[in-house]
Amino acid sequence: MTGPESHLTGFQANPNEFGKCSNCGKLLTSKQEEKVKLCKECQKRLAPGEDHGTGGE
Repeated sequence: MTGPESHLTGFQANPNEFGKCSNCGKLLTSKQEEKVKLCKECQKRLAPGEDHGTGGE
């Protein structure tokens, strides 16, 4: 391997890369998503106060 990455083994190539969504596994793209560990789509689906037929009775 050549280039600046060659001497940085063990480090992420992109320091702005976040983890994965704990619900669907999609890569997170913002600090807000990383904070709650959910991608925007899952945050919308799982948002409190929105009844999608999966809540309580």
